[in-house]
Amino acid sequence: MATRPTEREVERNYKQAIEQLQPRSNAAELSVLWGTADPQNRPSGMTWVPETQTLTFDLWAGQREALDAVAEDTDLLGFLGGYGSGKTLLSTRWILKQAIEYSGSRFLLMGINFSKAKQTTFRTLFEQLPGERTHLVTSSYNGPEQSPIVADYNRQEHRLTLQNDTVIVLGSADRWSRHAGDAFGAVVLDEPSHYNDLHNILEMIGSRLRGIEGPKVQLWSLTGNGRNAAYDILERNVDANGDELGLNIEVVRASTLDNPYLTDDDKERFKRQYSSTSR
Repeated sequence: MATRPTEREVERNYKQAIEQLQPRSNAAELSVLWGTADPQNRPSGMTWVPETQTLTFDLWAGQREALDAVAEDTDLLGFLGGYGSGKTLLSTRWILKQAIEYSGSRFLLMGINFSKAKQTTFRTLFEQLPGERTHLVTSSYNGPEQSPIVADYNRQEHRLTLQNDTVIVLGSADRWSRHAGDAFGAVVLDEPSHYNDLHNILEMIGSRLRGIEGPKVQLWSLTGNGRNAAYDILERNVDANGDELGLNIEVVRASTLDNPYLTDDDKERFKRQYSSTSR
């Protein structure tokens, strides 16, 4: 006995039918540019021009320094910043740019755990997609699929597929082993200083950056959390046993107060709370 399609299935079938009647956007024409911060004219810090299929993300000094550090011979970039410094914003924009430029590839964006990442890391990624309400994910609404550059968002598998057939896998540090057999063109770890098994995660990722198109770089966006595994890796370049990792590691630091998109009230509040701390 045939079952009635769900509301979401009807919506998706309708969307696919419309796409078949219209010329599909040429994925090769999609491009991402880096712009200059202009909070007055572009309060969202991004611009989408559908006619040219161009997505522009605005950057400020600390973020540009981080991008310059992601060179061909860099294995791992640690982008350290205080609360509101734009570190997660940069890392999600960077991984989206890689996904757009490397058609048919595969990338990994990892958060602390799914519960926290859905409210921070993954939400920030969805907000960088062109389109309306792309960050909104409810039981009956799949916001990322409203973006003109997204083909599908599978929330059960935590997988975002772009129109150019590239996949961004959304992972979590508490279930990192599920990615051990995968392959990625690049990886972003958000807040790895709070990961419980960072040394093993680093070893796993190092073996997964192969066999697929991409810059083969790790970008870590994080706030300091004392002398832990992240400190050993980024500052001392050693593994859990104290042995040298042999990785080309770059570290760039950014201040919360340099973010031009924060209001003066926000900056004053951050200074009152965290001026005497590493945050």
